[in-house]
Amino acid sequence: MRPDVWSAYAFFAQQVGRLPALKADLRATCERLEADGLTPLPHIAAVAKVEREGAETIPEALEMLDKAIEDRIAETSLDTVDKEMSWALDILEEHLDRPSLPSLDHALRALAQLHARIGHFEKALALYPRAVAAAHPDQQTDSICEWARTLLDAGHPEEAVKLLRQRRQFDPEHEDLNETLDQALRAAGGTP
Repeated sequence: MRPDVWSAYAFFAQQVGRLPALKADLRATCERLEADGLTPLPHIAAVAKVEREGAETIPEALEMLDKAIEDRIAETSLDTVDKEMSWALDILEEHLDRPSLPSLDHALRALAQLHARIGHFEKALALYPRAVAAAHPDQQTDSICEWARTLLDAGHPEEAVKLLRQRRQFDPEHEDLNETLDQALRAAGGTP
């Protein structure tokens, strides 16, 4: 099926509560294509992989989606990429609470970055608090810096400044934090 057909089917399935049928069709389609020596669309393959093999494959599926989004953005409009890929990101997000998922903080950050890349800043921003909470204390500042950069991309420099200043109290020597804070201050009209 073409990407737009899968997108329409996914939208319909989400609206009428038929996601289990969609997921079963994704798995079956991928299995059939692979058995015939064909390659499924990358976002279909990514979702089917997680549905077939479990949450532990989410990092690989997110890498597949990252490449697919990058390729499609180069070929078409952001609006088209949004329509083709957003449902796949939503389905993968359902798996992020599974205990078998390795490195939850990295998966949450990767998913947030993909949402931001297709212009879904609200979805991206909603994932970052979970990523920070799931991160090892030594890595929380990295998650906060990514969160702040997404706030900047979304046009919220004041919120980024506030977030970074709060974190700076606990990690004043973190180089990326200080650089991101300088960027945020400039974007907010202040001086670093």
